[in-house]
Amino acid sequence: MGIIHNLIHACNGILGSILGGEAVPRKKTGNLDNNVDENVDDASEDPIDNMNNQEYCDDDAEEADCTNDEAKQFAGYIDKANVEEYMKDLRQRAASGEAPAQTELGKHLLWGHIIPRDIDKSTQLFRQAAEQGDDVGQCLFGMAYVNGDGVPKDQNEAFKWLKKASDQNNALALKALGDYYATGTVVQQDYDEAAALWLKAAELGYCDAMSSLAFHYAEHIGDKQEATKWFFKACRYGNEMAAAVLMVTLNQDSLGGKQVNNSKSQKDASALDDEVIERLLGYVERANIEEYLHDLRQRADANDLTAQTELGGLLLEGTVIPSDVEEAMRLFASAANHGNAEAQWQLGRGYKYGAGVPENQEEAFKWFKKSAEQDYPPALNTLGNYVVHGVGTKQDFDEAARLWRKAADLGNSGGMFNLACHYANQVLDKREATKWFFKAYLHGLDLSASILKNALQGE
Repeated sequence: MGIIHNLIHACNGILGSILGGEAVPRKKTGNLDNNVDENVDDASEDPIDNMNNQEYCDDDAEEADCTNDEAKQFAGYIDKANVEEYMKDLRQRAASGEAPAQTELGKHLLWGHIIPRDIDKSTQLFRQAAEQGDDVGQCLFGMAYVNGDGVPKDQNEAFKWLKKASDQNNALALKALGDYYATGTVVQQDYDEAAALWLKAAELGYCDAMSSLAFHYAEHIGDKQEATKWFFKACRYGNEMAAAVLMVTLNQDSLGGKQVNNSKSQKDASALDDEVIERLLGYVERANIEEYLHDLRQRADANDLTAQTELGGLLLEGTVIPSDVEEAMRLFASAANHGNAEAQWQLGRGYKYGAGVPENQEEAFKWFKKSAEQDYPPALNTLGNYVVHGVGTKQDFDEAARLWRKAADLGNSGGMFNLACHYANQVLDKREATKWFFKAYLHGLDLSASILKNALQGE
């Protein structure tokens, strides 16, 4: 996902609006194909994804966008009747008082991607789930009061329900509640309480909360060193605002037109308009970033596996610092050889695509397997793709399904999607396939939404 995408809109509230961004925390994984997101592979370009005319979803796939043409490749996997049956069952379960079904149906009605949008009905469902103590329902019902969706805008009611959800460690609610304390909305302004709530959300992996912590340390504590640490952490987990702050601060000397280097970071920074740049500068200094990177390199040189993996990710992504794929793979190899699961997966991707190392599918399989043995979700999913195609091992559809199911159970949308394809193509159970397409969609995979919508329209 590009740094510039929607950045001007995001800058309208540096601390983050009470909406708080995305509801599903997402971790950035780095790009291997000329800095273009490749989370859903094009089977015509992938050397291992061409067997039996089946399409599979690679890596973690959580940020994947798709075109309708891509979705049409999956025509026939499920039918209109399957989607209608799923929705009928979902409505029946929601009507019987099942809270998770109420929140899921509410989301479909709120988003309007699969079925027509009905905000009033979605809010009623969120209320029903919330009153049963469901944290997702409480959070979404609170957000309805924030936005005036199906109920009058009422920040007191919003705060009440978000507080109930945050008491159950709902990450989005914790972030939103922190925003209330930071802005002094319906409560006494309290930056310490806001920071404590953001920290809890950050520890749950919510990158927008990490970004809010960074701005808090910069603006209210005056600790730019700590702010820098949190900007990097938020960037690593995919927060665009944090990445933009780092990118613009590092490249501010070249933003007047002077080309210092030809890095993607500088090009992206130069593409921002002056108003956005103005808002992003000053939270941290170039010296803070250089100090952080210097320390990161020192720790990486001392064989700190976490530092090697983080620095490798920065070099692979090329958003904050100039891309160096070969150096990234060297760092991943060092950490991988000492057992770091993320580095093992990244090294496997390097061998898969011939990025920074020679293409070698056997080596790729070896490293994906090592990572998967540590239950690293993207590796479990990718290894399933190798097993289903018999690359580096014998072909085994049942083992592939087992790996995808394990990845799916750990929240990996690619694993959910591939299970859906497996049920459609191998098991010939379109009903079960539909269930997993819905799960992948609810975990952020846009391709699943298009497949479901096309099936419902008979396409």
